[in-house]
Amino acid sequence: MVRLPLYFIKQGLKESYKLFFFELARYNEFFVRMIPFRPMTADFNITDNCNSRCIACTCWKQKSHNELTTEEVNEILIQVKKIGIRSIGFAVGELLLRKDLPQLIKKTNDLNFDSICMVTNGLLSTLKRQIDDLKIGDKILFTCPLYGRDKLEAYVDADVYVLPSIYEIFGITVLEACACGTPVIITDRCGIADLVDGKIGYVVEYDRDQLQDAIVKTLSDGGLRRRFGEDRRRLVMEEFGWDKVVLDVEKIYLSVIER
Repeated sequence: MVRLPLYFIKQGLKESYKLFFFELARYNEFFVRMIPFRPMTADFNITDNCNSRCIACTCWKQKSHNELTTEEVNEILIQVKKIGIRSIGFAVGELLLRKDLPQLIKKTNDLNFDSICMVTNGLLSTLKRQIDDLKIGDKILFTCPLYGRDKLEAYVDADVYVLPSIYEIFGITVLEACACGTPVIITDRCGIADLVDGKIGYVVEYDRDQLQDAIVKTLSDGGLRRRFGEDRRRLVMEEFGWDKVVLDVEKIYLSVIER
């Protein structure tokens, strides 16, 4: 026997009266107006400022003006709570560019909303703060998105390409680096790890020390980098060239048709 948590039972009883009006509305549209429709969530943007430089968006090119003040956001939160909103979402722009974000989150939490959702690209801001704290800003370069020849030149100029992913289904950028003859180091959480390991680059666990050792070893062994470079180009052309990919897709379609 399945036992529902007490919370869901209470919520079901609390909302059950609406079913009565819904059933009546099936027979007479007069009762439609009696159904207590009410939004459950509220999403609003507290800044349009952004630092992502997305190619499909121009928000980052402009400075946000007339943003809501801390007091104004707090007042809105109080109002939406009074009308029955249960969940709050903060979105659009880079939330961490607002210095009062911790205060807004605290206010939202104090009002006992069921959930708080934030959509942000805050990783970049976090990284920049860490770089400032470590005083290594002169050794780090943040580029805008690179495309075409600019991207190829970056791959070719790089001494090593590192993809320290927490999770990666495949990793197309690894193949791009390989095609340019650039050494690659990835984690064992990348889908392409089996193909790379010991053949065209290094695969390490998601561990800072292992990643550091692999980078140092690659940078200090020119002969290894050159050998890996030749093997990488060959692998990309033989296994991932368009002719090979099209042939593999055709085989898949034919195997499905024959079943």
